[in-house]
Amino acid sequence: MNHPYDLAFVRYVASALQVLMREPEQAEAWAAQTTPVSDEQGFPLWAADGRITLGWARAHRGRVEERVALIREDVRRAAAVGTRIGMTAFLTRLAEALAVGEAFAEALATIEDALRANPEEVVYRSGVLYMLGTLRLRIGEVETAEADFRKALTIAHIIGAKSYEIRAATTLARLMHARGEVAGARELLAPLYASFNEGFDTSELKDAKALLSELTSKLVFVRALNRCHFLSPNLPRELS
Repeated sequence: MNHPYDLAFVRYVASALQVLMREPEQAEAWAAQTTPVSDEQGFPLWAADGRITLGWARAHRGRVEERVALIREDVRRAAAVGTRIGMTAFLTRLAEALAVGEAFAEALATIEDALRANPEEVVYRSGVLYMLGTLRLRIGEVETAEADFRKALTIAHIIGAKSYEIRAATTLARLMHARGEVAGARELLAPLYASFNEGFDTSELKDAKALLSELTSKLVFVRALNRCHFLSPNLPRELS
């Protein structure tokens, strides 16, 4: 329709989609188009969101400290508009940028703020919990992180957010694999991956496919080895 508000909004949505797809370069390109028209026409929320997304994208591409400062300032601007819509996502992007710079304590405090910002924004909750688990995993809190991933998985399944669901399931399966729970990891991941009929070029499904291939190969090897033990009981056990 070539209406300024529509143009600002659709560009914001495009940039948000690229954030979800973990594509910082494309997210930056769309966000760079969001901010000028929003500033010119007086759409402060979309202008702030555009700059937050720009900061997130550029933090993933270097100059982290500068970008964190910009994101923090635009989160304040978004809050000044008086809306809580999107604050969960804005704070999560700030936490991600902090994590890129390995400021894990501050990132954890920020993600806790994201959980409290607007609990009614259930659409973002799985992503927030996943980020919380990721941060806890980075600082060695494996059991707590796994609980966060399981909560993220449950919420994503309930609301039908399959991208968040496969992301959480893949991370959980990887943790289970590390503990030697190969069959359980595959049982968790395989049915969910099989339920997709598109999006196979996205990072989530590429990661899931690679892990499934590894789990399947290991299961085939273990079963073959067990059969060898059954047929040749004198085979040294340390080979397994």
